[in-house]
Amino acid sequence: MSAAREHDLVPYVDPYKLRRDLAVLEQPIRPTVADIRPPSTTPLNPASQTTTPKESSSTIIASPTYKDLNEAERAQLHLETQIYLHQLKSYEEHSKAMGRLETKVMETTHPDNFHYVLNKDSVYDMLFLLKNRFAASDYARKQEYTME
Repeated sequence: MSAAREHDLVPYVDPYKLRRDLAVLEQPIRPTVADIRPPSTTPLNPASQTTTPKESSSTIIASPTYKDLNEAERAQLHLETQIYLHQLKSYEEHSKAMGRLETKVMETTHPDNFHYVLNKDSVYDMLFLLKNRFAASDYARKQEYTME
């Protein structure tokens, strides 16, 4: 677990937690103009004030462009893009570290116990199986304590 702590991967691979309680490493999504100013729907024929039921269903969705943003919205998009780039860098570092951790787990597992890590989907699966096999249970700890 020290290798996982070194790269802040414990929230993603902690074998003492259930899978549903683990953090998920997800690639961030780049912000767009539509995130700042959502597309607006406008009538197909904006000059007509009266619409019939047939015309009311005829609308177009106007997707805003960068030129459509005002100065404050452009600043907000720039800020959100900077946050995205920071999150992307962090994601890439964590992904690389996860790969190195998987390699380390496989390299440090004795050949007799390699079946615990072979063909597993994630580092968590490897660590979880190794923990279940080799970590002392509560019962074993109590027995050891009472023998002292």
